[in-house]
Amino acid sequence: MKLKGLLFGLGGIALLTTSFLVLIVDERSLIQILRVLSSIGLLIISSLMLIIAWKLLTMRPAPPAS
Repeated sequence: MKLKGLLFGLGGIALLTTSFLVLIVDERSLIQILRVLSSIGLLIISSLMLIIAWKLLTMRPAPPAS
C-alpha cells in the first residue's frame, strides 16, 4: 500500500510540474520537453516488460504435488 501511495504522490507531483511548465515555457520548448519525458517513460516501461519476461522465462516450475 505504501508503494501505491508513493506512486500516486509522484504522479501528482509530475502532473503539477507539467501544468506549471505549460504556463512558463513556450510551445516549441514544451514539445521538446514532452518528447523527452515520453521517451523516458517508454524506456522505463519497456525495461520493466523485459525484466518481467526474463523472470517468467527463467522461473522454475512448481514441484509436482504428491
